[in-house]
Amino acid sequence: MHFYSRRAILAGACGGWLSNQQLLRATSQVDDQPASEELRVELSNQFDHCRLLDVSADGSRACLQDWKVAGYPIRVIELGSWRTLYSGNFGYDPLTTQFFADGDALLLDFAGGKGSSSHREVLVTISTGEQMEFSRPFGPREFFEHAVPLHSLVVLVAHYRNPGAQLEWLANFELPAYRETVRGNICAERDCPKKKFECSV
Repeated sequence: MHFYSRRAILAGACGGWLSNQQLLRATSQVDDQPASEELRVELSNQFDHCRLLDVSADGSRACLQDWKVAGYPIRVIELGSWRTLYSGNFGYDPLTTQFFADGDALLLDFAGGKGSSSHREVLVTISTGEQMEFSRPFGPREFFEHAVPLHSLVVLVAHYRNPGAQLEWLANFELPAYRETVRGNICAERDCPKKKFECSV
């Protein structure tokens, strides 16, 4: 029987903070020790008043937000060296902040404000600091959308119809022009052979 301390499991589960190899070494060390002992870990860095927004796909970068500073500024750090690669203050707390697949760009989604029919989207290139803004339609009574960054500044948009939040279609859009390149329609509940249709992104 194998025994793992909660500390070892949590340290390995935090994406990007330990590589798979490090996790394997850590768990094997715990396995060789008596069950009463815990794996000793050392705090390498601490970011006060920050919360984690996202981690890049390769686990090399993290996006943090300082929730005690006006405007809720964000910064991208390099895990391991803890260098700040990018910092910016957009004046508002983003609804979502997500890395693209290559880790060199971020997509931030902001609410459009009361009565607004669009969301404010900000595309940030980390290596250059360049920012590009565009709007995405939003009509909560009729529909809402969720955008997921993919690669090469392409986002996958899931379009949900209200009432009932039913997924209606999926489409790829190129940024910053927000040009639709491909779309797949999802069958409506009444058109599906199954009695119950559930799908979400």
